[in-house]
Amino acid sequence: MAFVFDTPSQTQARQAENSIGDLTATLAACPSSQRVFASGKLVLTRCSHDALRELHLLGDPLLAATLAALGGSTFPALERLVLSLAADAGPGPDRAAALALQGLTAPRLREVHVDGLEDVPRFLTTLARTRLPLRVLTVAGSIDEAQLWPVLDQHAAFFRSLEVLGLPLADELSSEAVGAVRASLPNVRDSREWAHLTLPAAYESFR
Repeated sequence: MAFVFDTPSQTQARQAENSIGDLTATLAACPSSQRVFASGKLVLTRCSHDALRELHLLGDPLLAATLAALGGSTFPALERLVLSLAADAGPGPDRAAALALQGLTAPRLREVHVDGLEDVPRFLTTLARTRLPLRVLTVAGSIDEAQLWPVLDQHAAFFRSLEVLGLPLADELSSEAVGAVRASLPNVRDSREWAHLTLPAAYESFR
């Protein structure tokens, strides 16, 4: 079972004020939902949902309070989490997103995809301390090359433990930096490969 709150003919930015109310109430009314895709002015309160395996939250921007509530929530079956923090109103609340991922109780979470970040190195620094059992992490947003290297070096063990680390290579890094990053971390790929996760294509496969 899946739940979608999105207008496929409209961009994320044009849906910025769309509201379904408290998404927690929707989750409570759909206890069997395994996949949720929601965009707009999303409101969430701390909650628990036993069946949810895939969650996509898109805002322009996502509210910091919503991310804080996510961080206090419990999703024992969650395997994939997609956060689009902002579109035209970007960058998004990346500090709140990082703290949410640190606090979230999701023992089966393997994939995290986050875009709209103001400071990718800062976000990676915080997330490298997470206790989540991640295998795939992709991020998109602004990168200062000079700040990226110390982060990748300091937390190399965490990044190498991932099956995939997605970075905005072509968009944010010079060709020399891309080559150096890939030489140091063979598991690095361009995060644009996962851009479809914030588009209607993501839920076209929901069944």
